[in-house]
Amino acid sequence: MRRLKFTPLRLGVLLALGVGICFGVLFLDYAILPVLAPFDHIEIPQSCIQNAAQLKSSLPTDHEYAIPGDGTGILLTSDANAAVVVKSDNSQQSFPSTVFLINRKRDQIVGTWQFGNDAIAAALDNGELYLFNDNLGSFVDETNGAPVKYIVKADNYRQLYSAGDTRYLQTSIEISALHADGSVTSHLRLQFRTMAYGCILS
Repeated sequence: MRRLKFTPLRLGVLLALGVGICFGVLFLDYAILPVLAPFDHIEIPQSCIQNAAQLKSSLPTDHEYAIPGDGTGILLTSDANAAVVVKSDNSQQSFPSTVFLINRKRDQIVGTWQFGNDAIAAALDNGELYLFNDNLGSFVDETNGAPVKYIVKADNYRQLYSAGDTRYLQTSIEISALHADGSVTSHLRLQFRTMAYGCILS
């Protein structure tokens, strides 16, 4: 029986081929598939759009939440450690907004974001805040507001979008990431709490 001899060159080629295949699989799994993953969305009611055009907000008063040292806003989402509260300027078109991340245990603001409108999606999961305004995303530690550091991250968030005369806001997201500390997030799917045009949507 003839033996197949593995010369250093052949071994190098096989090793490079194996590394290339592994990298390709990882790239597909963590960079391509999350972007193409299906997502949930919600139609924005015409009543919200029409009221917003007249500078009328439809935000429910029972969602009001005290912002430390800054009046009140609308509670968008919360867990045992953090609250995400939105304060919108209803006197201007598009409702420019400030989002506050509040540490509930210390009753302290640990993060703020200013946006040109109130199309906002937020989720809290495993100690992190996932916050989007249209397609601008922020990912931070919910207890101190520090940015979460990634080496590679991919998600399928699209933003506020239209189909014909109907406007939609995405209400879920799929994320895969390699964190700077070496940990991995694989196909994490989250449901957002959302608002736009002066209305709580989901």
